Parts: sequence; structure tokens; C-alpha cells
Amino acid sequence: GERGRTSQTELRFMSKGRGALDSSILHIANNMATIARNGYFKSPVLVASPEVDCPPVKIASANNVRLVQDAMKAVIYEPSGTAHKAFSPPIWPEKEVTLFGKTGSTENSLFCCFARAADGRCLAIAVVLETEAHGNEVAAPLAGDVLRACGMLGYLPEPAEPGEQASAGE
Repeated sequence: GERGRTSQTELRFMSKGRGALDSSILHIANNMATIARNGYFKSPVLVASPEVDCPPVKIASANNVRLVQDAMKAVIYEPSGTAHKAFSPPIWPEKEVTLFGKTGSTENSLFCCFARAADGRCLAIAVVLETEAHGNEVAAPLAGDVLRACGMLGYLPEPAEPGEQASAGE
């Protein structure tokens, strides 16, 4: 294709997650945050000061956002979900913290997600490991460890103790 343009073949592989990873981890995490904000994109800010005014911009309809969120929730909670095994048993009861995720298998192992707590806290993360493995095999379990650590540090509610995990439907 032309310089700077993605060919139809490359787009086909990108949509299936089998091509080259042409995004940064910051872009992936911000995409998760946009979905978590119900389709409102907000430019990422990497410094706390000086404060930058970045008003959110609506980029997706409520129906499209709901469709994507439902699919991402199924990735975690449905037995056939690609990350179900990595999050079973669940870190939190679903009513306390709901997880939404997406696995990926590019030339890397990829998992991105967001966690929405019932108290309003929300956290988006992306894990990319430079290893040829499916996202559910390496990146998703590591993301689970990151989410647990975020709960222990107060960014999300305290996770349940191992062996005391609540079922996903509680």
C-alpha cells in the first residue's frame, strides 16, 4: 500500500488481533478508559502539574458502548470467555467490582481491561508482554495480579482473600 496507509490485508489481521501491534500501551489503556467512560474520549495526561484542561468528547453512541461493554464483561464472566479461566475464582464479587476485558494475541501477549467498583472508582489497565503467547495465557493472569495489587493499595476495594473468593454472580 501507500506509505503511511494500512493495507486491507493488514486491517483484516488487525481486526482479528493477529497482526503487528501498532499501538502503545498508553493508547490501549486510554481506549479501555474511553469505554469505561461510556464512550467519552479524554486525552491522556502524563503529568499531574501543570493541570491540563482535557474535556471529554463523546465518540460512541450509548448502544455501541453497551454492546462493547457487554462483550468485554463476557470475556471475564462467561465460561466460554477468553479470560474466564484467568479470573476464576473472581477477585471480587461482581456486584462489588465488575471487570471488563479483552484478550489479544499479536506478536505479543495482550490483555486490557477496566474495573468498575460499585462505589464509583474505575481503573483501566493494559498489559503487553513481549512473548508469543495468547493474551489469556500470560497477560490476563498478570493483569489479575495487577488488579489485586490495586485493590490492596486502595485504588479499588480490598480483594477477597484467596480461598474466600465470591462467585461471579454474587
